Amino acid sequence: MPEIKCPKCEAAITYTDANAGKAVKCASCGAEVFAVEAAEKLISLKCAGCGGKIDLRPGMAEAVCQYCGASYLLPAAAAPAAEKAEVPEYITTFKIFQSNMLEHLNEWLDKGVFTAGDADTAATVTKVTAKYVPLYVCNCDATSAWTGRNSTTRYRTVTKTRTNAQGARSTYQEDEPYKEWHSTSGTHVGHYRVGLAASSGLSQDDLDKLAGDPGNFTRDEGAEPYGRAVREDDFPVERAAFDAAEAKRRANMKVEALERKACDGEVERLESCSTQLSNLTARLSYHPFWWLTYTYKAKPYNCVMDGVTGAVTGKKPVSKTKVIIAVVVAIIVIVLIVIVIACLGGGYFTSTSSLLNQVLEGARALV
Repeated sequence: MPEIKCPKCEAAITYTDANAGKAVKCASCGAEVFAVEAAEKLISLKCAGCGGKIDLRPGMAEAVCQYCGASYLLPAAAAPAAEKAEVPEYITTFKIFQSNMLEHLNEWLDKGVFTAGDADTAATVTKVTAKYVPLYVCNCDATSAWTGRNSTTRYRTVTKTRTNAQGARSTYQEDEPYKEWHSTSGTHVGHYRVGLAASSGLSQDDLDKLAGDPGNFTRDEGAEPYGRAVREDDFPVERAAFDAAEAKRRANMKVEALERKACDGEVERLESCSTQLSNLTARLSYHPFWWLTYTYKAKPYNCVMDGVTGAVTGKKPVSKTKVIIAVVVAIIVIVLIVIVIACLGGGYFTSTSSLLNQVLEGARALV
């Protein structure tokens, strides 16, 4: 019978011809491995869990079903050896394991204004996956030339009409502010260190949320050269989904967006922003992550945890009671504000129905 080597524990796995191209389980470690031997067979396979089609590409060491999230390893014979790295490779080893993972998850579930109060105690973890995810970390300097407009506040006297509670109309004069705009320009200089997710399982949005400051990526501090790092785990290492050239292109776009945001803070109305990058470098850093599925009141939720810091991002169960209380409090505040404005205006407002309509519109906006 055909035989392949398990990529996780290196044990021999034998399978029948009927199982060729299907997922088989390693008897030693329980890993799900696709029974494929040659690279030319890596076109598409069927998920053993849901039957969905999984498209494979050269260089993949792991396949993830986009329909149900099932993960399968590929034997070394089927996953072609990667070309020589264009950039230096580093790895940051796991600091968060299953022994202390729940502690960080519960701490995250305990926070949030609208999070269900018992989420940290009533939630139950149903699925856990861990692996090293490829991240490109790019450093660069940026210089942006911008143009825009600033304003000066001026005042002019205008005549207005008002109606009192008895329906009598009268005119009055009031100083009305207006803005006088003038052109301006300037230069902004910044240094950036951005992290780019080169993974099929981790979105850039989730990485940015876990990173905190997208312009100063520090998640890989303490990373060691890939070939010299000492690992105390056997979690799989995912191959990068794109090369260094693509990473630099994406870094350029990301830095340009960050620079535009920075220049927008320099002027009231930003009209143009031209950014030039220099000293752009990139390195490939493998970072540990946990993927968790937990249930709360029979409803599943997914989240991602940083395997070094324990930081978490994902969906939380929401307390309907807290949301209703917040809406009611907001409506009360709106009513009080309207009453105060009416009193300061000398009791002049169009009608009682007008006041009620303002309150209801505010309530609808909140809901």
